[in-house]
Amino acid sequence: MSVKHIFLALLTVEDLHGYDLKQRYDSLLLHESELNFGQVYSTLNRLERDGFIALLGNPESEKKVYTITPLGRGELTHWLVSPGKESMVLYDELSYKLAAMDILSQKEFFQILQAYKKQLVKEMQLLTKKKLTLPQGHLGAKLLLDRGILKLEADISWTEKCLELLEKEGDAVC
Repeated sequence: MSVKHIFLALLTVEDLHGYDLKQRYDSLLLHESELNFGQVYSTLNRLERDGFIALLGNPESEKKVYTITPLGRGELTHWLVSPGKESMVLYDELSYKLAAMDILSQKEFFQILQAYKKQLVKEMQLLTKKKLTLPQGHLGAKLLLDRGILKLEADISWTEKCLELLEKEGDAVC
């Protein structure tokens, strides 16, 4: 998650203070839990330190308004065109769980995969419900939800194939 880059994107639209950035961030990304104010201000401090944003007006003012700098626009553009770490499909949390399979018995792993599939289905139902209740005009949020649903569908399909394979490998697994 790149809070700093979302802040930079929001600041390309207009100059904002921390509270507005937090509110827009929370509504934009459809988070289950809201962004913590401590993270908001620590992120703003780092962005300012790195020269990506600048403070407008009086630095002693209670409401500090921030603006994006040319360096910040460059950083945002670089981030937008870079594929990012999560594109490295084989290096997510599930990869480590699969590595643990060599430690666990097939029966244990079968049970874990069954529970994992149930959780995936539950998450997909939640995202589908959010998508159906999304107000008109939130294209970014709709695309984000579609992406999440498609990833979950792929993981559910993969999990089903794993369960079938484990069942074929040994009748004692089930």
